Amino acid sequence: MNDPAKIGEAGPSSIPKLLVKLGHTSPYIRSGAVTALGKFLRTNREVLPPILAALKGDADKSVRSSAVWALRGDTEKETSRP
Repeated sequence: MNDPAKIGEAGPSSIPKLLVKLGHTSPYIRSGAVTALGKFLRTNREVLPPILAALKGDADKSVRSSAVWALRGDTEKETSRP
């Protein structure tokens, strides 16, 4: 399963797989992983450092943007933007 959003649907047990996806070569995969990790932020603070690392250090703008949305708690960014 390569779609990080689908991995995230598996629940907190998917966090280790999502963390691995943050190192993927595809920005699409990294962005999806950050978004999926954001869904666990309220209940699992261990996902905060990797989300912050993506925000501060990822070379791709879409990944950094996904990190912002994840930190805001708005992981449905595509449907919530005005």
